[in-house]
Amino acid sequence: MLTLSRTLSIPKDELSAYFDQYLKTIFRIGLGDFIVALFLLLFAIVMSYAMVQDYRIYLDGNNKARYSFCDFIKRGRYYIYLFLRQSFVIILGMTVYLTAMRE
Repeated sequence: MLTLSRTLSIPKDELSAYFDQYLKTIFRIGLGDFIVALFLLLFAIVMSYAMVQDYRIYLDGNNKARYSFCDFIKRGRYYIYLFLRQSFVIILGMTVYLTAMRE
C-alpha cells in the first residue's frame, strides 16, 4: 500500500479510505446479486415442481395419454412464460437499481 501510495502521489490514508469504500460497495452489490440469483433459483424450482404436478394430473386424467417430453413442454408453457417474465422483471429491476446506485 505504501509503494502504491508513493507511486500515485496520494496520501496513504486517502488511498486506504478509498479502498475501504470500494470494498464495502462491491460487497453490497455482490450480496444483492447473490440474493437475486437465489430468489430466481428458488422460483425456478417451485415452477418446475408445479409443472410436474400439473402434468401428472393431466396424465392421470387421460388414460390414453402417454408421457412425452414435447407434450410436457407444450403443457407447461404457461409456467415457462411466467418464469421468463418474472426473471426479466427482476433482472431489469436490478439493472435500474445498480445504475441508480452508481450515479
